[in-house]
Order: sequence, then C-alpha cells, then structure tokens
Amino acid sequence: MARQPREHEELNELQESGDIPPDNWNSDWFPFTENGGGNYMCLSQKTSEIFYYDKYGASTGQKFDSFDSWLKDLYDGYEAL
Repeated sequence: MARQPREHEELNELQESGDIPPDNWNSDWFPFTENGGGNYMCLSQKTSEIFYYDKYGASTGQKFDSFDSWLKDLYDGYEAL
C-alpha cells in the first residue's frame, strides 16, 4: 500500500488523542490540497466524494459528489478569470 501523506498521519494522530473531534475528521479521507492555514480538500477513499476539512470544524463536510465534479468546478473557476 502507498504511504499516506504526512498530513493524513498527523490528522489521524490528532483525532486519536482527542485534539480533533470525531465529527470533524475521518481517517478515510485523503487530503490532496491545502489552503496554507491547515484546511484541506480531501478525497474519501471509500466513496470518492470530496470533503472539506476545516481545522476549526466550522465548515467541514461534503463539498462535491466526486473528484470529477471538484475538478470541473476548479476548471470553471479558472475559465471565469
């Protein structure tokens, strides 16, 4: 199995220690982008849905049904510039 990124390991450790509430992080999520402030877009390895992880829990949740829909949204955003 491929090695998980450092961020994934750190977030799992923080959740296990109780520093992240269980409803704010899922160990199934694979972080693939970061905003520079500790928040990530994450791919669910089970469902392929895209979730946003907010380190404060304010807006954590599902954002896209699939990686394709996230990529289309990103492309459309760049096209609009």
